[in-house]
Amino acid sequence: MSLVYQHIRKDTGEVFYVGIGESLKRAYDFKGRNETWHNIARKTEVEVKIYKDNITREEARDIERKLIKEYGRRDKKTGVLANRSIGGEGDNIGGSGPMDGWEDRQKIKEEVRKMMPEKYWYMSETQYMAMVYRKTGQI
Repeated sequence: MSLVYQHIRKDTGEVFYVGIGESLKRAYDFKGRNETWHNIARKTEVEVKIYKDNITREEARDIERKLIKEYGRRDKKTGVLANRSIGGEGDNIGGSGPMDGWEDRQKIKEEVRKMMPEKYWYMSETQYMAMVYRKTGQI
């Protein structure tokens, strides 16, 4: 069974992160959070609220996506959350698959890596494609 949790700023009472996990341990584990999350947590104490527990993985994913959409994301300038995805991938809980489109992105990266000249292997595939686009205007 899974759960949905929220991290709340104690100074303002504002929800700033929504997550899912299989146990309370993930909700209270502050390691492995993104830089935006840590920037907020350095300013105030973090309160953990269990939004919904004892639910299926699919229910947790659906609720997380709904809440992220409702609160909005800081990185997209649509809201207050430190989350950096649309939700649903949730720390790969219970062997769940990666977020939608992950397999497609991996295939594209493999194809780009094959076509990259060796002198550019120090770059990530994304950096290489950005460089090619800047130089040529096309991919």
